[in-house]
Amino acid sequence: MNSECGKNLLCVWRYLVVLGFALWIGGFTFHTSVTLRVGGDVIGGLAQGYVTQAALGRLHLFAGAMTLLAAIDLAIHWRCMGRIARGVQCAAAGIMALCLLMLVSIHGDMSALLDADGMSRPDPAVFAPLHQRYQFFASILWVCAMTGLGNVLRAHRCAGIDIPLRKKTPVRP
Repeated sequence: MNSECGKNLLCVWRYLVVLGFALWIGGFTFHTSVTLRVGGDVIGGLAQGYVTQAALGRLHLFAGAMTLLAAIDLAIHWRCMGRIARGVQCAAAGIMALCLLMLVSIHGDMSALLDADGMSRPDPAVFAPLHQRYQFFASILWVCAMTGLGNVLRAHRCAGIDIPLRKKTPVRP
């Protein structure tokens, strides 16, 4: 593989990694700051919960892709990262993976309490603690994702491989 092809592949890879972070961080942030509020105003309490249930399943897929891309990117850029940056990125990726596992598990427990066909209201004494735990792990995942994205961008910049966006043309006097 020639060096130009390698640079192009690396550029595509870096784009995919940042896109993975952007999809989850942007999707989750939009979901929590806009969709839940507007959905609550337009649809109302219980029905909004069923919409959220369906949306979160898709956000979990984005979180899984983001976590996998972060781990692979860490392996690719391992040598060009400092010891502290590697430690922070390993911790962020590990915590992201654990939080995602917890979110999927808790989401499954909450979904088991919901009956979309009958639109029944789950017992608040059982549902509320699960929902609070879900919000706790989702918040930790968001913070780790932001940390991970910062480290990924730093590693890409520090890798020492210049990837020009366009070919430089010689300047004529």
